[in-house]
Amino acid sequence: MTSETPADAALVLAARGWSVVPVHNAVAGRCSCRRSRCPSPGKHPRVRWERWMTRTARPNEIEAWWERWPEANVGVITGWVSAVVVVDIDPRHGGDANLAALEAEERALPQTVTSRSGGGGRHFYFAHPTHLVPSRPLAAGIDLKGEGGLVVVPPSRHASGARYRWLLGHGLHERELAALPEWLDRLSVALDGSRGAGPRVPIARTAAERTTFADLWSELGVDLQPEEFMARCPLHDDHRPSLHIDPDGCRWFCFGCRRGGGIQALRQMVDPESDWSSDRPSAADDSFEAPTLAPDVQVDVVGESAHQDVLLALTGGRRTWSGAHRKVRARLEPVDDNPFDARAVEVRIDDNLVGHLSRQAARFYRPIIEESIRRSGAATCLAEIRGGWERAQGDVGRFGVVVRLPRATRDR
Repeated sequence: MTSETPADAALVLAARGWSVVPVHNAVAGRCSCRRSRCPSPGKHPRVRWERWMTRTARPNEIEAWWERWPEANVGVITGWVSAVVVVDIDPRHGGDANLAALEAEERALPQTVTSRSGGGGRHFYFAHPTHLVPSRPLAAGIDLKGEGGLVVVPPSRHASGARYRWLLGHGLHERELAALPEWLDRLSVALDGSRGAGPRVPIARTAAERTTFADLWSELGVDLQPEEFMARCPLHDDHRPSLHIDPDGCRWFCFGCRRGGGIQALRQMVDPESDWSSDRPSAADDSFEAPTLAPDVQVDVVGESAHQDVLLALTGGRRTWSGAHRKVRARLEPVDDNPFDARAVEVRIDDNLVGHLSRQAARFYRPIIEESIRRSGAATCLAEIRGGWERAQGDVGRFGVVVRLPRATRDR
């Protein structure tokens, strides 16, 4: 038995960086959604969860949810927003046997954080790789939960009455997330030959952009509401609310005058002289000193999804049609107190944290980085901030970061 409440668990998981949402609970097999034939009793969100695919809930939002629904189960949205991928094994549909067959053909799953579902299944948690992973079934009784996926976590209660629980020795505080096995990643792609075939995932707007969006509407006399809403459009003589505004995604569209888009389109309504810089990339920053590490190969930075505000500011604070292409110098800093990776390496640009080296890259490069610090007082490298575009209808791209590091050799 666990004394941890769902609210406590949700706050702990959110502090870890996972995107949590409240999930319906079931009593005597009946879902709290009150549908007599609910297809997923105790397993579907109580809130519209699309927005939480792009940003994690704040502590006050989580506390408000569980104050309203104290018995709600806890769900975690998988994919890049939580930096986690889950393999869901359902033995009732042959999951155990099919997993054993796959492991015999490929390789056994590595030891990683694992939970037992209330229905007797297992959830294997893996670190998210540097590319998007689709959510899809891999075999009967085996589901891969990546982008746009949802998994119910301990101490939630199953419709059977049993609780979800972390397996002994495999809990969140007992074991690190293993890297997603290459063969699972390969299988998820091989099913249809493409990596991006999973559900389309909206990209988060930053907090700074949401503030800008609200300020622009305020100049037009419209006060934003917390949720999507309809208002009278100030751009034409609107006799009834025909303007739809999404304050979280920073999108708008008027069904009366047929105008809409994102922040840049709105900015041009407020200030027609505003320059969108539609096809001008960010200027290269070549004024810095030579890096201490040779720029031989490109290495992706991970965890940058949690630092989109910083990356937006570093590229000028305003998105362009073509996105950012800013070359900068980054500083690499070993971190010894990271609870999830004892050999973590932070990536900083202008003293701002923008992400980390992946676990595999950190293992290889940390000795090289530490030697550079001993020799030169710092470990610096060339880097580039990419992406972050905005298109006419308000579609936006996520900012990413790559660094240039020495080539791997066998004697290292």
